[in-house]
Amino acid sequence: MNLLKTLGLGMYYRLRRIVKAVKNWKKFGVIIFGSILLATGTGNLPARVADATGNLSYLYVDPAAISVEAGQNYQFSYRAYDGDWQPLTVAATWSMNQPQAGSIDANGKFTAGTATGTYNNAVKLTAGALSAYARVVVLEGSGTTPPPASTSKLTYLYVDPAAISVEMGHSYTFKYKAYDQDWKPMTVPVTWSMGKPQAGAVDNGGNFTASYTKGTYENAVKVASGALSAYARVVVYGNITPPPAPVCSIIRITQPTNPIYVGENRVIPWSAKNSDDTNVPANKVGWILTGGGTWNAATSTFSATQVGNFILTGYCTENPSVSTSVVLQIRMREVPPTETCASIDIWAQNLTLYRNNQVTIGYTALTNYGQPVSNSDLLWNWTGGAFNTTTKVYTATQVGDFTLTARCRLNPSISDSVAIHVSEIIIQEDYLNSTDIWADRTSLCLNEIANLSAQARNNHGQVISDATYTWTWSGVGYLTGDTHSQYGARYASSNTPGWATVTVTASWHGQSVSNSIMMQVRDCTPVPSPYFIDGSIVATTSDGQPACTDSLVDYVVTLTNRYATVHNARLSLVLPTGVTLLSTTSAVDNPRVSGRTIFWEPGTLAQGQSVILRIQVSVNDDIQMGSNLKVNAFVQADEKPNGFYLYSNDLWVRCGGPTPEPLPPTGASAWILAGLAVISLGLAGLTYYLLDRRMANKI
Repeated sequence: MNLLKTLGLGMYYRLRRIVKAVKNWKKFGVIIFGSILLATGTGNLPARVADATGNLSYLYVDPAAISVEAGQNYQFSYRAYDGDWQPLTVAATWSMNQPQAGSIDANGKFTAGTATGTYNNAVKLTAGALSAYARVVVLEGSGTTPPPASTSKLTYLYVDPAAISVEMGHSYTFKYKAYDQDWKPMTVPVTWSMGKPQAGAVDNGGNFTASYTKGTYENAVKVASGALSAYARVVVYGNITPPPAPVCSIIRITQPTNPIYVGENRVIPWSAKNSDDTNVPANKVGWILTGGGTWNAATSTFSATQVGNFILTGYCTENPSVSTSVVLQIRMREVPPTETCASIDIWAQNLTLYRNNQVTIGYTALTNYGQPVSNSDLLWNWTGGAFNTTTKVYTATQVGDFTLTARCRLNPSISDSVAIHVSEIIIQEDYLNSTDIWADRTSLCLNEIANLSAQARNNHGQVISDATYTWTWSGVGYLTGDTHSQYGARYASSNTPGWATVTVTASWHGQSVSNSIMMQVRDCTPVPSPYFIDGSIVATTSDGQPACTDSLVDYVVTLTNRYATVHNARLSLVLPTGVTLLSTTSAVDNPRVSGRTIFWEPGTLAQGQSVILRIQVSVNDDIQMGSNLKVNAFVQADEKPNGFYLYSNDLWVRCGGPTPEPLPPTGASAWILAGLAVISLGLAGLTYYLLDRRMANKI
């Protein structure tokens, strides 16, 4: 066995030596074969050391131009030839002709600098008496800061064209050309003027109009910008007779539409035109004022100093036959009367109470300016019971018929009373007995608004909290807001003076009681603010059918400005639960939605302007029948910062919705079901027992 092992190892090492020898002979063969070729001269080298003369005749940098990012490297090489264009290998020296482009080492490895740009003849190669160059373009690379841009400076300025020929009285528009120090075009502010005014005239836009004097005018038109100026030559030719000079032909004065009050300064607009429809200078218009007051022609302002009708006449000074006049009506401004208590209205006319009942007396007391009267300016008198003049609570302390009266302290003739009947308590069924009605103002100026409120009471004088209300009116103005709520209705006075009767009808348990209030509309300026926005919300189904699940419901919101311009008008509307928003559209603003709240900003509203917001929703499947899809919106503007509410009509869901869960049985039904359950359990237990016994017997 050892003998076989020894023979095997010997054969293995001999084979390894043979393989290694073969590999070495391959290398030796290449070397030997190459030497034979070189010795016999049958091989061709890519370059010769020198030609017959050995002179270097041509030298090039390879390549002659490169583009490289800032901070990056590039390896240059060269090409050298003798007089027979045979390649040469020479001792070359690399250097930078433009160091700002970068740097290069002795082997031709170039490293770009950080200043981007194009550098001609940047890299230099020298061999003997010859030199060659390469252009380098340094590009902006990642992390490279570009060099600061050079500041353009106006260096060259020209009139374009530099010479023109133009017929007498005709026009031509000159232009200019401007360049910086690098001959890059520039746009600069320029001033046009005439170097030779006899050639014509030029305006600020370079529009030249030739005169009627023929000739050649050197440096006639001048353009200037900064310290530079340029000129153009103008040749005026032709035989045209100059047109006649324009003359003042018409004067217009705007007649004031409103009276002017003593002490007021009123601007009176006017205009005057020449025969060629050009404007007449103000210094060629004369003025005559007949009567009182003063006229400032420079500012076109009339100052009223006394009452009367005066005539203001304007005329052309070069053509006095052309004139026009207006009549100025000067009045004395009325001194407003002193503000004082002017009206009292106790909302309830009769009260029926039981002994020890309490009731708050509602009232409205206004000044002659329509403002609330302070409590200190009122006097209260009562013939029985107790009355708190601070809280306005009346307490029925005794049985009988009494009167409670409110008077103006400074004008006791202005008063109002309520008759109070107090009786012993008799237990009887409550019924709707009366409804109080009041407005925050009953005397309004044109285009104002008053908030309306009502309160239903039972036969005990107590407040009925679940009554419903309906508002109507007759006469001037109109109703707005929610006319089916206790506090949401509003009366708008419109723009017609007169009287209106506002009526509210309260309903409760099939009973109805009405009450009315008179509203006066006066031809006066609103106090204190002339800003009045009106609006409405109408809720309907798209198909006009009752609202059901999957119905489409449309809400149409309308805002109307009834008086002076208001700014930044805005509205927020909250959608009811159980609906999904489909769309919001408006011609004046794109509404924004946040949750169930819609924000709408129509912005500035001029007098009489109306804007509309349309909202469409779908009714969800899980909404309960009987749900009300009524909505409200809060409206504000810069001039109405306190805002007000708009309410839509009721819209009830009449069909669809989830099926209500069945109610649990009660009474006898519950006992019967419980008995059946006990019997079922007993039968089940007996059956199980019998089956168990049968199985035991089989076993």
